[in-house]
Amino acid sequence: MNKYNYQDYLDFNLKISDLNGISSLLQWDQEVFMPKESMNGRARQIAGISGIIHDLYTSQYYCDLLNNLENDISLNKTQKLNVKLSIKDLQRKICLTKEFVEELSSAISNSYAAWEEARSKKDFKIFSPFLKNLIALKKKEAEFIDKSKEKYDVFLNEYDAGLKSSELKIIFENLKPQLISLLDQIEKKEKIDISITNKSYPTNKQWDFGIEVLKEIGFNFNSGRQDISTHPFTINIGEKDIRVTTRIVENNLNEMIWSCLHEGGHALYEQGLQSKTYGIPEAESCSLSIHESQSRLWENHIGRGLSFWKLNYKKLQDLFPENLIDIELNDFYKIINSVSKELIRTNADELTYHFHVIIRFEIEQLLFQDDFNVDNLPEIWENLYFKYLGIKPENDENGILQDVHWAHGSFGYFPTYTLGSLYAAQFYEHAKRNIENLEQKIANGNFSELSEWLKSYIYDKGRLYTSEEICISSTGESLNSQYFIDYAKKKYGEIYAL
Repeated sequence: MNKYNYQDYLDFNLKISDLNGISSLLQWDQEVFMPKESMNGRARQIAGISGIIHDLYTSQYYCDLLNNLENDISLNKTQKLNVKLSIKDLQRKICLTKEFVEELSSAISNSYAAWEEARSKKDFKIFSPFLKNLIALKKKEAEFIDKSKEKYDVFLNEYDAGLKSSELKIIFENLKPQLISLLDQIEKKEKIDISITNKSYPTNKQWDFGIEVLKEIGFNFNSGRQDISTHPFTINIGEKDIRVTTRIVENNLNEMIWSCLHEGGHALYEQGLQSKTYGIPEAESCSLSIHESQSRLWENHIGRGLSFWKLNYKKLQDLFPENLIDIELNDFYKIINSVSKELIRTNADELTYHFHVIIRFEIEQLLFQDDFNVDNLPEIWENLYFKYLGIKPENDENGILQDVHWAHGSFGYFPTYTLGSLYAAQFYEHAKRNIENLEQKIANGNFSELSEWLKSYIYDKGRLYTSEEICISSTGESLNSQYFIDYAKKKYGEIYAL
């Protein structure tokens, strides 16, 4: 007779998930509402909870429970997969001591505070020592987890299991010449005047429009909310509690719209996952690449699509008649899809965006080389931006400090943005093939069939399928970047009359 049963596994993981939710709530508050002088105490609180979670996760009880269930022939296929993935997670965690987990957690909290200060003062030197410490700790973490792998690949695998930097290089090298060719053609065309998006758009009206857009695409405000933060993000606080943030700039309409749609896509995925048993792999996202496919699908294929604005442009005109009343829908569509080489990744168009990712990917590989000097980052950043986009940042805020990811210790995250875009193009093309008149339905405000398609092929798979398996099951083939290239050529060919 088995000493443990599957219900013990569910109960234990629910407890762990609730503690993770408490930690997430503290982190959310840190970035949204927390007073500036509270950082030391908050870092200690988060570190303490991280230690408690680590102790529970690596306890003898949980090890014995999983070992017992691994050989339990009464489990069905889904239950066995959940247990198998939990064992894999445990093997990664037991490599780390409680002391190290607390030290890393505290370092991340302090790093984030330093990043915010450095960003506000446009001075990388403030952040540099904290980033050095964090990279040193992450190098140790990589060695603890798997000495046989490249350190950077260890962290890529955190976001997409099995992903290798060597594979990413091939994908990026394939994309670069095709994107450069398309950009070269566009640069020969007349530049689209986007000045209308930089007029005054009152914050409260932007906020109201963003809320309506989130409701429209299906975000459930009974189990989620939106707030303001320095860098937009989505976070899972717990069962039926998914939160998003946005950023509003009064003289830049783009910031709020694309943040709401991007984070809204993440949130729809998280809310869609929670129809499963909360706290175990089947109710968790497959990977960051698939997660980003959802944000990029809603932000770009839908949000920057003509059908979406056939539905929403009149509402936007009514909110801001002094700016938009004389701008026709087709002109507005071209404006929001204009291509230009800009400094800020989150504001980049669909084509140049990938060079922002490639730059960060190349830098992240440097960060994990033993002889790399972090103090040289601003110069390296400038050189790469000039190499790929022909521009240089005027200060650290718009350069090396523009993203929060490294302050969070999220090395290896950036490549998933481009992978997400590639998956999104492939998913959306197949959704259109399977849903009759999808574009017309979107123009009519009917997102239900698309939501059901995404739920069936992506949300319901949880983490029981790999990125590759989800891609094959939903589209019939592995990831194929040609879908994105074909989509980009068609869309921008029409906008710029190429």
